[in-house]
Amino acid sequence: MTPVHSANLHLMKTQYLLDGNADRALEIMKKETGEESEFLRRLLRHHNKGTVSAQAEVRARDAFDFLLDYFALLEVGTLAGFVPAILPEEERAFAVKVLEQPNVREFYVKNYPLLLPKLYRLRLKNGVAPIPADGSAVPVFQQFLGVVEWQRRDDDIDAFLWFLDSGSYGRWNVSHLVRTLSAPDAYGESLLKEKRTPLDRGVAGYGKFLSLCLVLDRLLQDAAQWPLVQSAMYHYYEYWLRSLRKRASSVLKPTLRAMLAWNLREDDEKAGLARQDLQSAHDQIARLLQARYGAALKEAKY
Repeated sequence: MTPVHSANLHLMKTQYLLDGNADRALEIMKKETGEESEFLRRLLRHHNKGTVSAQAEVRARDAFDFLLDYFALLEVGTLAGFVPAILPEEERAFAVKVLEQPNVREFYVKNYPLLLPKLYRLRLKNGVAPIPADGSAVPVFQQFLGVVEWQRRDDDIDAFLWFLDSGSYGRWNVSHLVRTLSAPDAYGESLLKEKRTPLDRGVAGYGKFLSLCLVLDRLLQDAAQWPLVQSAMYHYYEYWLRSLRKRASSVLKPTLRAMLAWNLREDDEKAGLARQDLQSAHDQIARLLQARYGAALKEAKY
């Protein structure tokens, strides 16, 4: 492990593990000393087996999401050559212990399938995995971290993703979000409110998430010469892209039309230009939702 790799690993650990989010999950795990944990089994259940609404439970589950995000980012960073492929034994044992915990493993393998934590566990356990890039992909990975930071720090995007994941805020759920997004007047009124409800944050977050998707698509295009890195960056967002793909007919198409209608319906010249931009954006997002970017990593040998 080079000094640069060591410094980068420390940076990732500080920023994404010891950040006040993921480390909450570690504190919960410390209290559950047995191999199996009834508490963790219940906490990390699929929402179809019990609605998740209590705020304490939501925060705890969010902590485990952040914990798994840390390991997912380490796998992307490993493939890009940003962090070491071979960890110090203490770090390796810690990662394997977390990712092998039966209830945590069920959470990311069965309940909410996530490829990157699974592959990182296999990398650390088997010692056999794809060879990282030679370091030339590091700038692309650093740009990717900028996208991740944008998403993680934006409360509006967080609200939209909560709705997209069948979550609710009081009386508001994804059905209310879709109705608001699909009606030009309601969409516009929501964006202009000074005192915003969680529904209004979700409406704003939808537009921001689409913008993030456009940036992500361009970044993935730039990463074409490193297929495994490209695929790994895609899979970091694959859960949310899959969720959006499931709702494409009910959310994406009508809401894009509503956004155009609200913004530009009174200016024919601007509307013509905007339709071109909107069509371009639609094509980019459609390409992203087709999942072709993710193929290389699914075919890799771990």
